[in-house]
Amino acid sequence: MSRLYVYYHVAAADAEAALAAFVAARGDAAIELLRRPEITDGLMTWMEVYPAELAPAEPRLCGALRPWIRGERHIERFELLA
Repeated sequence: MSRLYVYYHVAAADAEAALAAFVAARGDAAIELLRRPEITDGLMTWMEVYPAELAPAEPRLCGALRPWIRGERHIERFELLA
């Protein structure tokens, strides 16, 4: 079983609008959105977590969030060991 992890920066001032876009694009899918607790230089670090079967939804969410992402989206896949 694998999971897709996608992390990126969002300006703290844009967080409310970006969150609304994420929720609308995600719909009912079991895709998690996490954030680091600290804000650095006005930027928040967000991470999307996709179960393997929902990884194909990543481009749709990327498109929905593109206006609020600062810098690059980093995508990594991990497999469950235990």
